[in-house]
Parts: sequence; structure tokens; C-alpha cells
Amino acid sequence: MDTTEFHFDCSDKADGNYPHPTKCTHYVACVAHAHAYEMPCAMGHNGELLHYVQNSGPDPVTSRCDYPEVAGCMY
Repeated sequence: MDTTEFHFDCSDKADGNYPHPTKCTHYVACVAHAHAYEMPCAMGHNGELLHYVQNSGPDPVTSRCDYPEVAGCMY
């Protein structure tokens, strides 16, 4: 289990989902300009984690994860 503490500054961000700074398979959910939650994408049909679509947030209605070839994450 990864016990590394996660830090992301949500103070200047609207509530919603943002690209994770280092993990394609995760995104950051900002709440109340103060709380950042590291969230994993769901698994695809192939059993591997999907990738967060970089420009799909922060609106939770449009924010999504998809297959790597669609998401376009490069790190």
C-alpha cells in the first residue's frame, strides 16, 4: 500500500475534478477550495485502470476517464 502523503493546492480552484500532476490513472477532486482528494479512475474492460481525460474537468458532468489512447495523457 502506498503511504506517500498527497499534496495538491485547491485554494484557487473551483470545486470539481482536475488532472493529477503525476499519474495518468488518477485525478484530483477539489472541494471547498481547501480539500484535495486523490481519486483513481475505474478499470477498463481489459482490467487496467483508465486514464483521466486532461481537459474534461473541472465540471463533474464532463469530467471523465477513458482508454489511454483516447485520454492522451503523456506522463
